[in-house]
Amino acid sequence: RGELHADPARIGGNPDALGQDEKESIDLVLATYGDFTANQLSQMTHKEPPWVWARERAGVGPMDRSTERLTDDDLFEYFDTLAAATDGEG
Repeated sequence: RGELHADPARIGGNPDALGQDEKESIDLVLATYGDFTANQLSQMTHKEPPWVWARERAGVGPMDRSTERLTDDDLFEYFDTLAAATDGEG
């Protein structure tokens, strides 16, 4: 939160511990979203249902700051729906 740039020196973890599928997923995300600014990414995510639902619960506007947490149930429902919609594509 509040970070506008990802400094590789501050990113923990061991990339060698990732499996091939995990590396491919990361490469796909970077290829798809890597050229967007932090502000653009924030605006994109805040239009997605889990963020909209959290803002509705908090009673704030679409881009207003809020401390309302995204719920695991909302995230699961949203990404499960996305996964189901993309099954069979390709």
